[in-house]
Amino acid sequence: MADDHIFLRWLPVAANTTTSKDAIRAVCHRLYGEHGAKLLAVMTAECRGRVDRAEDACQEAWLRLYQALRSDERLEDPFAWLVVVASRVHRDRMVAAYQSRRADLTAAAQVPSPGRTAEEAAAMAEALARLTERQYACVVLFGQGCRQWEIAEQTGLSRQQVQRALDSARTILDGTFTTLTEKKDASHD
Repeated sequence: MADDHIFLRWLPVAANTTTSKDAIRAVCHRLYGEHGAKLLAVMTAECRGRVDRAEDACQEAWLRLYQALRSDERLEDPFAWLVVVASRVHRDRMVAAYQSRRADLTAAAQVPSPGRTAEEAAAMAEALARLTERQYACVVLFGQGCRQWEIAEQTGLSRQQVQRALDSARTILDGTFTTLTEKKDASHD
């Protein structure tokens, strides 16, 4: 680790500010040998045992390490840098997945179905659109059967933040459904 710090820090200077591809490849190869298995283990834990997701995040982190070294970026602790980058890659992909599911759910909520009018579908879509990203992610995961501690783990929130997000989302959604029920009851009178 100390050798990595010294070598990476002075690599651009030693090569007259233009680091050779071969030297960078050698550094990456050595770092992969030293840290590859540890990085994959850390990311597998962060990805809740999903090795495929962990491998994708790690692969992207190694690519970005190579690019960082090519641009003469100085790294104090390469392993820590890789963990941070892989974690951010994983988090960004999870956020993108949530946003995609949100768009799908909002579109599905707008489609009238048997027993649901177009007005009800529009009200549901509007209620879903009023949820924050945090509330929406918690509601989706809760709807998939995740417990609050699992939601906290997957979203990076504390259990208290998950509870607050679910409570506030429930208030928004309950208000919408109460209004719809009152309208429906009034129309039958």
